[in-house]
Amino acid sequence: VQSLNEVVLKKLNRHQSTFDVEWVIQRAHNFFKSVSVDLIVGLPGVNVEQWKETLQKIAQWPISHLSIYFLTVHEQTPLYFGVQKKTILLPCD
Repeated sequence: VQSLNEVVLKKLNRHQSTFDVEWVIQRAHNFFKSVSVDLIVGLPGVNVEQWKETLQKIAQWPISHLSIYFLTVHEQTPLYFGVQKKTILLPCD
């Protein structure tokens, strides 16, 4: 999942939309015993209110596990170069 923010998903070069993610999650529990969701904290463009809204929405989903990871900026990636050039601003710790 990573994020439920369309703008953030595009900046991360993710091809799924929020609609796609929700559609799959709502149906996945019909086919799998365990459905897990991963989120990333610290994504550029996500403020505290948006993060809370994401958590509230996901709390309503039929999932059995939630993992939350802190953003890691890997060297030599588009995110890395954007942060270096200050065209991408990360939230403060």
